[in-house]
Amino acid sequence: MTGTVQNATRRESASSRRPSVGSALGAGVLVLVLVACQSAPPPLPEPVPEPVPVGAAEVEQRAAAPKVWAVVAGSSLNVRDRADGKGAKLATLQRGTRVRVLAEQGDWREITSGAVRGWVAVRYLKIEAPCLADKGTAEVLDLPPLAMATAGPHGAVVMEATVSAAGRVREVKVLSNSTGSADLERQARTELAQLHFAPPVRKCRPVPFIYTFTRSF
Repeated sequence: MTGTVQNATRRESASSRRPSVGSALGAGVLVLVLVACQSAPPPLPEPVPEPVPVGAAEVEQRAAAPKVWAVVAGSSLNVRDRADGKGAKLATLQRGTRVRVLAEQGDWREITSGAVRGWVAVRYLKIEAPCLADKGTAEVLDLPPLAMATAGPHGAVVMEATVSAAGRVREVKVLSNSTGSADLERQARTELAQLHFAPPVRKCRPVPFIYTFTRSF
């Protein structure tokens, strides 16, 4: 038994002096990792995005300015190539000629009329109100509170109102009254007469219109 134990001890001593395969592989992997870390180049910095000019989006979304028109108020009006009385004369416009104003520069306005385009003195123009965008519908601006009754006759009063270009009711015509009540008809007429409208617009100008109103009770 003693010899067996000693041989085992000598084998353990010999084996402890020899490095194990796992230890050798681990050391090799560690060396490779260290070399790789030392030789790898540093990462490139991320690209910086180009700055966007402030207000660019607002400029793109800005609504077009309303058109401005004017009428020649003098007996005749010279159109020049620049905003200066010494500029070359391009054309002469007669009284009453309608022009579109494109730009301003001091007491001068750049205008166009037909094939003519140039600068004129503003004192010889009569500026019109800005052109409104055309629209085919009317909107109610002021709707008074409607009195609601739970008792009494029920039904509807159908009326037709003539509305001016200023949006005011000028005339009311009753088309039908299913309530059978003269008092409810008068109430409906009074309520309709108090309405204020934004009228339709055609060729830059508000126009009168007919409005049909149904008042239910």
